Amino acid sequence: MIRLTSAWRETAVACGLVTLAVLGLFWPTFSTMVDTWADIETYSHGFLIAPISLWLVWRERARLEAIVPVPAIPVLLFTVIAAGLWIMSRLLGVQVGEQLALIGLWTSALWALIGHRAARVLAFPLAFLFLMVPMGDSLVPPMMDFTADFTVWLLELTGVPVYREGLFFVIPSGNWSVVEACSGVRYLIASFTLGLLYAYLTYRSLWRRLLFIALAIIVPIIANGLRAYMIVMIGHLSDMRLAVGVDHLIYGWVFFGLVMFLLFWLGNFWVEQDTAATEPDQSGAVSSGGGSSVAAAAVFLATVVIFVGARTTTGALSAVSATQAQVVLPVEAGGWRLDGEPTLRWPLALGGADQALHVDYVKQGQRVSLVLGIYFVQRQGHEVISSENRLLDRRADEHWRIVGHHRIPLSVDGRAFEVPVARIARTQMSLLGEASEQLRGAFWYRLGDLSAVNEYVGKWYQALALLTDGRRDGAFIMIVTREGGDGATPDATLQSFAAQALPDIVAALDAPYGD
Repeated sequence: MIRLTSAWRETAVACGLVTLAVLGLFWPTFSTMVDTWADIETYSHGFLIAPISLWLVWRERARLEAIVPVPAIPVLLFTVIAAGLWIMSRLLGVQVGEQLALIGLWTSALWALIGHRAARVLAFPLAFLFLMVPMGDSLVPPMMDFTADFTVWLLELTGVPVYREGLFFVIPSGNWSVVEACSGVRYLIASFTLGLLYAYLTYRSLWRRLLFIALAIIVPIIANGLRAYMIVMIGHLSDMRLAVGVDHLIYGWVFFGLVMFLLFWLGNFWVEQDTAATEPDQSGAVSSGGGSSVAAAAVFLATVVIFVGARTTTGALSAVSATQAQVVLPVEAGGWRLDGEPTLRWPLALGGADQALHVDYVKQGQRVSLVLGIYFVQRQGHEVISSENRLLDRRADEHWRIVGHHRIPLSVDGRAFEVPVARIARTQMSLLGEASEQLRGAFWYRLGDLSAVNEYVGKWYQALALLTDGRRDGAFIMIVTREGGDGATPDATLQSFAAQALPDIVAALDAPYGD
């Protein structure tokens, strides 16, 4: 029977108190994770991560009993760094960064309490806690593209004629589209989580673990493409009677379950001969005593000070309300004249903007619609770079579609940028066909006085603006024109507007800050 030594009893109590302190002081961050687990099926496994980690710790109790916990005070440097990252992510509204930093803060504090020897034994259970963070949304667009490419390729390979526009395609029996639920991200995350746990519990050698984890990533991506193709073929061969409703999802999960069973069955052939775990070398271990208790108390108090300091700092810096200033657009900008209400409209989503503007500018028969989502003070729920901001609202009717992307060079802030351009089309019918409205829009972000076309670069610019001159403002900028209407090509119209009108518009954006 295994009994805890007095040193481990003290350490276990300290770890429990640190965990309670983390939960109590950083509950707003934890609550966003819990809400995501509850609301989004893809991340519902988050409820199981902490209990599984605790069970993994319990499995190692025999090895831990042979170790004397010696607090590692230098590890608190990682706790301080994680606290700083949490503060910055909180202020910038980077929710995933905030949650990752919190888990880093928590695990580094536990590491400091239990010491290096015990942390080596518990490295995987501690690292496994990072899977509590619901992340993977950035994988959705590329995986949707891959699924569409893979499905269309297999359809053509098997002799089924396909007409495709973006993520939408038509075959003789009906119409299909790859939506977010079809991206396969939920299968990938589930497979990665299970594969990571299986590799740790089943194998001993590093190469076997890494190989199985790699397979747990590659297999669901390929399998999701096969799943999508099979569902389309079931619908096609049944004259659209099967795999077009709830059974569509049922077939998907059944197929995924079979693929996972096959993966783990194959992985079982690589199982190594189990050997008795070697107890850690105790040479040089510090015996339980007053010195160790004093160090543990010092580490515990230091972690509480770090936690309280992070919360206090963030609270003070976040106590800022949105300014009442409003941006007033110029009536004339580089020869382009404001033309009142916009004629180019589509279901755009700009969540939490302090001011939203949508106007038209005209010049010599050319017309450009300018869309601005302005955030005077970015804060939680009011960020310019957010998953809630979309070129097409999730609630958009089925007639609006993004049918393509490309990039064009635009002059922004006196610099040449390769700016992304979306082709947005509206058809009168739910079927693909002649579009009644075809728009082309270039979009980017402005953080402080810097512009970015990449979301991650934009967050970095946001941090720079906050640290250098205290600016927390941001704006989403989009310029849109109609395809096939003004004589000039749509891209040329957008480039002309950017070169001529943007300097005056940017000056209007900076006016509330005295720039």
